[in-house]
Amino acid sequence: MNLRFPIYWFLGLITFLPVSAQTVFHGSIAQADFQTYLSTYELNFLDFENVNTGSLKQELQASLKISFYSTINTSGGVISAPHNAHISSANVNGDTSRKLVGTPSTGGSEDGRVGYVLEFDTPQSIVGLVRNWTTDASTSFYNSSGTLLGTHTNTTGLEFVGFLADYNDSSTWVSKVLFNTVASSSSRQVGYTDDIIWGIAAIAIPEPSTYVQMALGLGLICLIARRRRSA
Repeated sequence: MNLRFPIYWFLGLITFLPVSAQTVFHGSIAQADFQTYLSTYELNFLDFENVNTGSLKQELQASLKISFYSTINTSGGVISAPHNAHISSANVNGDTSRKLVGTPSTGGSEDGRVGYVLEFDTPQSIVGLVRNWTTDASTSFYNSSGTLLGTHTNTTGLEFVGFLADYNDSSTWVSKVLFNTVASSSSRQVGYTDDIIWGIAAIAIPEPSTYVQMALGLGLICLIARRRRSA
């Protein structure tokens, strides 16, 4: 009996095993996946539609166990005394729903040029949100030690961005999200944020290379099966 085939079949199947790792996702497919996670794992969701415009109330932030505050001014410098972010109903890319935006001061301009932060009282393993402005808008995810876990710059004006941590490694869980821009200080374009999803759930996350491994594994299995039939 030729034992090579069972061994090769086994090696091919190994490539299908996912490898957990923290990953940034974006786009409509990712948004649909996160909506599924939202209902399947009973995650948290906030769309600001029932929140009054203007400075975000401390009471709301306390009840949600999250904080929103402006932290980077219109010149790109750090705001020495961070203050509440605002809720705006401005028409942005055709979207007139209420959304989060940074402001240079409490009651200040909501022109989308101020960097702001979403911070959780306790780290979360899954975070997703919609970023609305321009392709200069960036979203960065940090752990509780301040280590950058991943970042994304919008590829369209209105785009979903999500992060899945390695559930088994709490150092990859998200403690803070920074909304900023890749544009220069003279033309900062930070933008707005809406439809925030967050929570803790054990979700298997394949490395991007896993998809390549899966294809190679399938090809190897098919090749071996063909040779067996022709032998």
